[in-house]
Amino acid sequence: MKKLAVAGTVWEKTRGLLGRKEMDAGEGLLIPRCRAVHTFFMRFRIGLIFLDEKNVVVAVRKNVKPWRLVFEADAEAVIECSADSQVLAEIKPGDRLEMAET
Repeated sequence: MKKLAVAGTVWEKTRGLLGRKEMDAGEGLLIPRCRAVHTFFMRFRIGLIFLDEKNVVVAVRKNVKPWRLVFEADAEAVIECSADSQVLAEIKPGDRLEMAET
């Protein structure tokens, strides 16, 4: 993923991707301390990558449609991305993600 924003405030976590018309395949949104995501009022499908406290992938959801609720009990964070992201095709549970600031 080329660009990963972090939802650091309560407002940013609550808002997530709401209000957007689309998301580029190379961008994502990291939501720390999160085990559940809803897609109520969303305008497009998204992909979800659930991570544990060591950034190990615990679950991947590749095509989450609007008006859904997704929960992963073992997650400590989630990355929201475009359902068309190439990352979703390559990543699998057990992979450890490295994130660097640029």
